[in-house]
Amino acid sequence: MRRIIILTNLIFLSNYLVAQRDNQHCLQQIDLNNDRDTQVSQLIECKYGNTEPPAIGSVISSFLDYKTLSILYGQNAEFSSYRSKWAPADGRNVDGSIYSFLNSNSNNVPDMRGLFVRGANDLGVIGVDPVSKNRRNPQNSIVEGFQPDGIKKHSHNANMNLGAEPLAGGARSQRAAGSHGTTSPDWVSIGLVQSFGGEETRPKNITVYYYIRIN
Repeated sequence: MRRIIILTNLIFLSNYLVAQRDNQHCLQQIDLNNDRDTQVSQLIECKYGNTEPPAIGSVISSFLDYKTLSILYGQNAEFSSYRSKWAPADGRNVDGSIYSFLNSNSNNVPDMRGLFVRGANDLGVIGVDPVSKNRRNPQNSIVEGFQPDGIKKHSHNANMNLGAEPLAGGARSQRAAGSHGTTSPDWVSIGLVQSFGGEETRPKNITVYYYIRIN
């Protein structure tokens, strides 16, 4: 059993070093004097040749945990930013992956734990009409941008009762609202709006795992 464990670890280490070498080799082939689009094309051609490249940066939702997903896609359950195809979308650093090169904003994948997803207002496609006002995100969040809880601005009506103030023994003063007598002052009674609900505002939902393609 010990020999099997040692052999398995050696195979994993070998595959990790090969993947690390391949990624570093392709990154070194990029001509930094070229524009960004050309650099991306060079990287994809070196890494994947004539085969169709995977959708790096794509996010999937799944009911499968990471270990099971790794078995399904033929990758080691122990995460490696050089070798793993899919990474949990939990904010982890994936420096050395193809994703980290393509995403100039950060070396980390987005942390999507506990969050819903929302489409960007601008998809960056020329010739497409802007999203309608009733659908757009009013804060115009950037891709991978976090947006906290919020409730749309609105108002409530409250009824106010004006009348004489209750006195001891159940009697009421005869002073009407706005009068200038010498009895007790005018008073206003506003009904208390009771609190209700839970810890957050949310639509009906179901919980899933989020994974992102990085190699």
